[in-house]
Amino acid sequence: MSMTPKLRRSFLYVPPAHAAMLEDSRTIPADLLCYDLEDSTPPDAKRPARQAIADHLAAGRSRASEVLVRVNALDTEWGHEDLRFAATLAIDGVLLPKVEGDATVRQARAMLDGAGRSEMAIWCLIETPLGVLRVEQIASGGVAGLVVGGMDLAEGLRARAMPSRLPLWHALSQIVLAARAFGIAAIDAMTAGDADAAEEGCRQTRDLGFDGKSVFNRAGVAAVNRIFSPSEEEIAHARTAIEGRGGYGGHVDHARRILAFADLVRATDAQEPQ
Repeated sequence: MSMTPKLRRSFLYVPPAHAAMLEDSRTIPADLLCYDLEDSTPPDAKRPARQAIADHLAAGRSRASEVLVRVNALDTEWGHEDLRFAATLAIDGVLLPKVEGDATVRQARAMLDGAGRSEMAIWCLIETPLGVLRVEQIASGGVAGLVVGGMDLAEGLRARAMPSRLPLWHALSQIVLAARAFGIAAIDAMTAGDADAAEEGCRQTRDLGFDGKSVFNRAGVAAVNRIFSPSEEEIAHARTAIEGRGGYGGHVDHARRILAFADLVRATDAQEPQ
């Protein structure tokens, strides 16, 4: 088990076609930031959006520790051009939509390798029933993380919308299970609704075992970062386990990871302007 966890609590989508939101993203303390060329960008705005991203990055990166670009599906008219464009940027990775098997991952990896970006991380959106059924195959293909596309997945399952998200629990657990089995990140979808619903959705996601949650604004980032950080009770319990009072073996490893994560949160928070 790694003792050097990464902060991947908040996954902020940024629509590059909206100049104000693009500029605002510079100061939002998200752990991951993803410029969205797919769902957030209308067809007639996709090519101008690429230029907007390039110009934005040329003026300096955001505070996010990892920066991604969500490309269009590779079988669309924009997908290959999006991926070639992403390979020219000073970013950390790409997010592939509607992944349903490792063939898509291999295709993207070959394109990035050919562009001289073999170090670029690949993240996969799991948002269809077939994607969930093949999530083990996808997670084992050398990807950095799995991201839930909640609305598309719910529609694909013909599930009813309800605050508990009960119809999605099996699929969500399968995604977390695959991520944990292969040591990669798992990010849940955004929760719709008012502030109370968003708060409850964050807690549910955390309790299911996800690393973080997708968000679309500054308030969402603040809530997710808070909820996905270790509580004082968790920190105290971890210290007790390490000191030999109630922990052994894997329990101690888990406790050490919690404390390392808490240290990382404190160090990151200390860098934020007060």
